[in-house]
Amino acid sequence: MKRYHLGWRSRGRTASTACTGDVCASSSITLRCPAAFGGTFVIFTFLAPILTEVTGVGNGTLSIALVIFGGATVVGNFAGGELTDKIGTSRTMVTTLIGLIASFVLVALAMRRSGNSGGLAIWGILGFAIPPIMQDGVVKVARAVAPDAVATASGMNVSAFNLGISGGSFIGGRVVEGPGLTATPYAAIAFAVVALGITILIGKSQTPRAGESVAS
Repeated sequence: MKRYHLGWRSRGRTASTACTGDVCASSSITLRCPAAFGGTFVIFTFLAPILTEVTGVGNGTLSIALVIFGGATVVGNFAGGELTDKIGTSRTMVTTLIGLIASFVLVALAMRRSGNSGGLAIWGILGFAIPPIMQDGVVKVARAVAPDAVATASGMNVSAFNLGISGGSFIGGRVVEGPGLTATPYAAIAFAVVALGITILIGKSQTPRAGESVAS
């Protein structure tokens, strides 16, 4: 397999990282952001009508469910950062995405049983653990290959998250117009599976040079 190099100019010198395959680590990490985060917004964009129209919860219960989800997202942000520090970006991302897929399955099942609180909490934690994990990976890559471009890389990553939010919402809208609200978890699963596939490919193809540690 051919080796490709991606370099940035940094104060008159070129810093490069090597990886095998068609895409280097930095661009691959940014590429998986929309898929990893977009799946959450396929469902979240329509969470209120899902809870009221599909599961039949009342307005009071809806408010409680949204508070539970909001609290879970805060926990997820902290948990994602902590776990990344302990086991690394790539392992944390794989673990989180597998858990996220499972949580989407729970949401799909809960739609049939009018009970979403547990599934919402798990989904909220795992779905919003992704941003700090991804940000950590992008910053580590940028520091390794182009220290002067850390802010730029971070900004691109945020843009990729926004693309995931808008893309997930758009796909969710098309799903709702077609199969309906109950099909949104399955579209979300597809997003997460794509992100997991990209993550695994990055791990297999990335080959940092000796002395460099580039997070995937």
